Amino acid sequence: MKKEKRQDRQQRWKNYADLFSYTVLGLFLAIGLLLSWFRIVSFSTEFYRFSMEIAIVAVLSETLCLRFFSEREKVVLVPPIGGAIVLGFLAGWDRVLAGIRDYLNVMISFWNEKYSDNLSYLGSFVTTQENLTAFCLVFLLLCIAGNGYLLSKGKLIPLFGLVVFYFAPGIILEQSSARGSICLLLFAVGVWLFFLQAGSRLRRMICFTVVWAGLFAIYFLSPGGKSEGIRLFEQEIWQSMAQFRYGRDTLPEGDLLRACEMEDGTKVTLRIKTDHIKNMYFQGFTGAVYRNGQWKSLKNNIYAGERRGFLRWMNEQGVDPNAQYVAYQQAGDHLVANDPDETEIEKNVVSVRNEGANRKYVYTPYSAEKPSGDKIASRQDSGYISKKFFGSRSYEFAEYSKNMPGELQRLDSWVYAPVTDEQRQYLEAESVYRDFVYEHYLDINSEMNAKMNELFHSDGEESAQNESIYEVTQRIRTKLKRSTRYHPTPQENFAGEDPLLRFLEGKQSGNSAFYASAGVLAFRSFGIPARYAEGYYLDGNQDEEQDWDATNGITLTAQNTHAWVEVYADGMGWLPVDVTPGFYYDTYTLLQLSEMPQKIKKTAALEDTGDQAEETLKRGTEDGGKSGENPQEESRLQDTVWGIFLILLFLIEIIWILLEIRRAWYEYRIYHCIDKPNNDQVTEFLFDRIQENLWVCGIDMQPGWNKTQTEQLVHEIFLDVPAGVYLKINDLMEKYFYGGSSLEADERRLLWNFLIQIRRGKKNLSLHQRLRLRFLMFGKNC
Repeated sequence: MKKEKRQDRQQRWKNYADLFSYTVLGLFLAIGLLLSWFRIVSFSTEFYRFSMEIAIVAVLSETLCLRFFSEREKVVLVPPIGGAIVLGFLAGWDRVLAGIRDYLNVMISFWNEKYSDNLSYLGSFVTTQENLTAFCLVFLLLCIAGNGYLLSKGKLIPLFGLVVFYFAPGIILEQSSARGSICLLLFAVGVWLFFLQAGSRLRRMICFTVVWAGLFAIYFLSPGGKSEGIRLFEQEIWQSMAQFRYGRDTLPEGDLLRACEMEDGTKVTLRIKTDHIKNMYFQGFTGAVYRNGQWKSLKNNIYAGERRGFLRWMNEQGVDPNAQYVAYQQAGDHLVANDPDETEIEKNVVSVRNEGANRKYVYTPYSAEKPSGDKIASRQDSGYISKKFFGSRSYEFAEYSKNMPGELQRLDSWVYAPVTDEQRQYLEAESVYRDFVYEHYLDINSEMNAKMNELFHSDGEESAQNESIYEVTQRIRTKLKRSTRYHPTPQENFAGEDPLLRFLEGKQSGNSAFYASAGVLAFRSFGIPARYAEGYYLDGNQDEEQDWDATNGITLTAQNTHAWVEVYADGMGWLPVDVTPGFYYDTYTLLQLSEMPQKIKKTAALEDTGDQAEETLKRGTEDGGKSGENPQEESRLQDTVWGIFLILLFLIEIIWILLEIRRAWYEYRIYHCIDKPNNDQVTEFLFDRIQENLWVCGIDMQPGWNKTQTEQLVHEIFLDVPAGVYLKINDLMEKYFYGGSSLEADERRLLWNFLIQIRRGKKNLSLHQRLRLRFLMFGKNC
């Protein structure tokens, strides 16, 4: 009788402890929701106090329902859902629906501000506090209902999915709350400790208290804003994710601090098959705004406002800004498929196989039509990108280019006197885009503008503003050749300064990325719209040096990475212009090319390949300035502690999620194996699983070997396994493996039940053993 009373008392305390755990965890999840999703809206302190009271009442009501209706879990949905319905009627469902729209508009506003995007609002963006309050309170109660039901059912995967969902605003919109994050983390730890039975209740309470104290200690030590260490860590995470999706190459994507090794290496990047071998610049990244050594593309919100939809309108007119040169040639009727004459351009079909370049970009020359392939889309007016998750590996396009440098291109006469409707339609669309180009591709900050004036506009040459693209190009090339030093892999001696300024001042040698950056800003100083482009350069005049074969075509490697200038030729579109020594023609050859554009023979700008070239490379390795890495500011102690903690927490969470996914798949296979039609296959599967689960607990199981000692170990470690069960399991294994007899259905069921008992037998295991058994870690053959 005393034993029964003691067991009854223990069961009551167990139930009370479970209810207490349910209440605490439910409150943590509700508070985490309040401080994450509601943080986006600027609510008053009174609203948070009132919503907190509602959350406490709702969670306590769920706890009472569990206490008195424990056999009917769905009863926990009644109080919060009933409260949501009552609030909806009191506030008015029209206000709740309007609050949904207003809340989404607030999120869109934060998104547009964070990512400089131009997402459209849902209706007019006029929010009212009453509508937002009504929606948020109803939303809070519905979430508490879902939280409570999942907690009562012990649905772990959906619960952790809720935690990720509640973290979403902080991750995506950078509106995270330290207190809200701590509550969500405590909820995750508490669920793992209490619902997975990781140790005794006392041990779980101690672990939970230690984690709770540690998190709040870190909170009070943490800096007020986002630390520099955390910001850099987030950047590393996003870069790692991008590399996982699209691969990694040596192109710096406009970052001059990463450009020093871009033209080095033998890694295969692209394989090009082309009908006609000629000079082609395969464009990937393009930059429009230069700040502090970094080129950035135009932000999406620039294409909004009064210009919203103008790129779509241009496409409807048959003019794609990314294939404008083809539209220009089509309007002049210069494109042919066969037998071209002197004024017509023959179609050239190009196939690209991406083997080592960044697969996010779809690499095309300026003279290409839109590539054919799945999920290839325009990146505004900056080229094409792949919408596939892992990027595009192969695509094909037709291109129409004269074998002539971009600076020698001249407008056809029809541009000045259009004859056909197609020509007039093209010129109308081009004029709209030209206005956009002159508005946004002439940006240059005051410091760089002063440097451009000093280098390229000295000696009373301000009249150069009226010079042609060809004349300005020659001026820029001459000035850069005299005042800068070329090296394909310059040293990283930036000393914390702007790398482009150091390069222009002669303190730093540079490669094509530096020359292209200087060229873009120089063209802009002359009033010519220009942008930075990088990708891969195919030298058609030296095809005998290319790795060419009939199967793969021309092989481009990391040594073919290149950066160049794209200038906007009014009426024609973007044209590539190279200002890097060794990649353009001298003045005499250019004059010949203007007369015979189809017969090109390349003459490098650095013709003296002897002492002069040697001296250039020598100077490139003797750059001035401070050596070593860029100096970094020492972080404060608080910042360091907070950053290290979050990094470790993030890594632990990733490892834990991967282990849980592996465990869930493992459990699924076990629970569904018994239904397979192949009986022998099921027997062998169950035997392998029993062996590895016993191995992680230190029991080496072999049929017929030390079965008495093994039986004793199994009974000592797994208290729920009845005595003698292992001996039966051993006999079945001997029957199958040594006797060659298949097992009957009830015998396989006995194996299955034994395996389930092992997986659930945790009472006499330490926390370390439980972890090993749960995730099958550190065991033989695991």
